Amino acid sequence: MAHQLFRSATLSLIAATCPLTTMAQERYPVLEEIIVTAQKRSQSLQDVPIAITAISQEMLENQNIYDVLDLQKAVPSLTIVQGYNRANGVPMIIRGMGTLGAQPAFEGSVGTYVDGVYRSRPGMVLSSMLDIGQVEVLRGPQGTLFGKNTTAGAITMASNQPAPEFGYGGEVTLGDYDRQRFTGHVTGPISDAVLARLAVLSDQRNGFTDAVYQHDDYGDLDTQAIKGSLLWKANDDVDIKLIADYSDSNEVCCFGNPVPFNRAMSLTGGPFNDYYREAAQANFDTTKDLLALDPDDRETQNNVQPSNDNTDQGLAVDINWNLGFAELRSISGYRNWKYNSKGDFDFGPVDIGTLEEDYKVDTYSQEFNLNGSIGALGFLKELQYVAGLYYAYEDFEQYRAFDAGHDQAGIWELFWPVQAGVPEPVLRGLLGGGTWATTGEPIGKVRHTLKTETLAAFTHLTAALNERSSIILGVRYSDEEKTLDRHNLLFSDVADYSAYMQEFMLGGYMLGANIAGPDINNQTYSDGEWTYDIKFQYFASPDTQLYGGYSRGFKAGGIGMDPEAGGGQPSGLNSPLLLALAGMGNGTGYADLEDPTYKPEYVDTWEVGLKSQYLDGRGRTNVALFYNDIEDIQFSVFSGTGFTVLNASNADVSGVELENFFALTPNLRLGMSVTWLDTQYGDDIPPPAEGGRELTLAPDWAGALSMEYERPLTNSLAGFINANGAYRGDQHLAYDIQDKLDDYTVLGMQLGVRSLDNGWDIRAWCSNCLDETYATAYFNAPFYFDDNLEQYQGQFLGPPRTYGVTLRANF
Repeated sequence: MAHQLFRSATLSLIAATCPLTTMAQERYPVLEEIIVTAQKRSQSLQDVPIAITAISQEMLENQNIYDVLDLQKAVPSLTIVQGYNRANGVPMIIRGMGTLGAQPAFEGSVGTYVDGVYRSRPGMVLSSMLDIGQVEVLRGPQGTLFGKNTTAGAITMASNQPAPEFGYGGEVTLGDYDRQRFTGHVTGPISDAVLARLAVLSDQRNGFTDAVYQHDDYGDLDTQAIKGSLLWKANDDVDIKLIADYSDSNEVCCFGNPVPFNRAMSLTGGPFNDYYREAAQANFDTTKDLLALDPDDRETQNNVQPSNDNTDQGLAVDINWNLGFAELRSISGYRNWKYNSKGDFDFGPVDIGTLEEDYKVDTYSQEFNLNGSIGALGFLKELQYVAGLYYAYEDFEQYRAFDAGHDQAGIWELFWPVQAGVPEPVLRGLLGGGTWATTGEPIGKVRHTLKTETLAAFTHLTAALNERSSIILGVRYSDEEKTLDRHNLLFSDVADYSAYMQEFMLGGYMLGANIAGPDINNQTYSDGEWTYDIKFQYFASPDTQLYGGYSRGFKAGGIGMDPEAGGGQPSGLNSPLLLALAGMGNGTGYADLEDPTYKPEYVDTWEVGLKSQYLDGRGRTNVALFYNDIEDIQFSVFSGTGFTVLNASNADVSGVELENFFALTPNLRLGMSVTWLDTQYGDDIPPPAEGGRELTLAPDWAGALSMEYERPLTNSLAGFINANGAYRGDQHLAYDIQDKLDDYTVLGMQLGVRSLDNGWDIRAWCSNCLDETYATAYFNAPFYFDDNLEQYQGQFLGPPRTYGVTLRANF
């Protein structure tokens, strides 16, 4: 029903926003000009030949966009999913393109930048968007100016600037689930030459998923953050801006529950299901069937309470120097990110085992760019240029530890005899008589250290042929070198590790569990590549731009951080015994020794677009048509016990994007964005997906609607109503699960009163007002099988309906 309403509203909005030439201009306001920095200089959004969605601070407030995940409300081409792990389980997708899979070595295909500084892991921008003044979502490869890992696009965020006059303000939000959110800021001059700004945040909320026994609710919020900035006008030609920030979050997050279409498998009885049910009931001393929880009730129960602790801090120094003939800019950034995740790695009430992951990332980056223009030059009317150098260094450290729970042995005692077709006592005797699993003993402990060094040089030229036509040329050369060390904290010698597994963890040994392989010392990988783009830009009128062109995007290869990517971990599936008895494996007793590296990913993009303002600035319509040819997609595919990293087939992505905004009356503004995608994997892709399948997290249709209505109530007060809707068509939510999620629509609403001088406002609001239940990701639950040895499947759910009241004030 909701998506039918959404489609009807879309059609009505398209009709409403068609040019209405009979209306007189003087009766209606114009849409504000939007200034963006997508080409490393300040320009009007309508003058830039790039598909961009710019979201102002006012838009963020009017649509209850509090963090990066909420940006999907306003940008239908964008999908962001938070899984159980911020370090490697947060895919960002633009136009159906992005990096999937829980692989810590992967950086995303969507680059994220805050105040000009690159953040290598999407999880580093999830904590908050404290004191952000504008967000720009750049769609399509941005490989010349932004360069690093932007084959799908880039998200840039800019903090609010210190003000030349003293001011202060804040926001208090109270809502259901005991939501308590506070932000505050103060700004003004410290001296004639120095301006300052300080902002703080505290955000707390109970979880959306009920833990049936003993635990706190899952999916809560508990975040504190602070950001300070100084702007020093050193002299008439030099400005120096310093931004320092710190955030800390401690959450019971984020473990999913079963999917509805898969739940029936666990209720049929039989040896496996009976064992799971009885073990779960014993763990929590209950007669309740913990396998029969209704996914729509948002109930779950893990035998270990999950936790996610996240600390992020950094410093950015932005220096601008007016040289007279050009602007020289230096952007220096340092960040330290620490993240710890603990939980029940099987996502269920049976005590199969626990997982702890600990990450530490230190990054330093430095960019210099020169931005200027040259007057008439030969047949050119003007030549604008940006030229620069970029350097980045990252030290990424990962620790992972798996421990066996007391129910794991019973699962393997059932599983392996069925798998091998041999009675349990006989099979275990043939394998040496070890224990299927030993409670409390580690299955594996490993530490990876990945060092990445990046050097790049780039230039971007806009050559004006005349008043209306320009050619844009961009080129960048990037060189990356990565060095990986892996230390097996249990056994450096694989033979010793194999003997240990055979004696104490026979079930995991037979599985060839992807946990901890042999030591790797100073394995290096390097890539050097050119990226470039060429566009033609033509202004049919001062308010109408046509553009088109070609871009070449590049995402570096690297070294995987899983044993399957390096080979060598013990694997009973490859034992000589199983090869002789069942024809299984390679007979070596170890996994195949494969190259741990993966190759670069390339994207060739052709795009044409139209940007137009009409009715004297009351309407704005931007359209983009695009085709992407992706080569050597970087895959991280779940193998049942871990993720295998590889490159696979090409893929094609084509589509159309439409953004339309209109000041319909002096009091009413409407917005509409629609994205249509046609996506297809090539034939040579890894199982279980088949060639020709649609890409993951790439619905055919997606859209966003917004309405802002305001009118005066008195000489000093105005009332307002804001509404927004986000629609997603049916889509695949996992590469290794072929069932699709049905389409859904999420609606939001605000009703409030504000002072006409914008000094304060108070608003009541709801998000997901119709309480739509929808999944954001599917996953295979490790170690859970039915009697046909099919895995159970789980899901992460989107937020339910929430509501509250927000008071904002600025003085």
